[in-house]
Amino acid sequence: MMYVGDGFSNCIAHAFPEVVRSALSRVTSLSAGYLTTH
Repeated sequence: MMYVGDGFSNCIAHAFPEVVRSALSRVTSLSAGYLTTH
């Protein structure tokens, strides 16, 4: 039987890597822009 908590944690588990990847790419681009301008 599927519980709401299981579905929610499953959704978080699938969405978390995407959030981390986008955050890492944003930090990388920001640091790269900072290094090139300074």
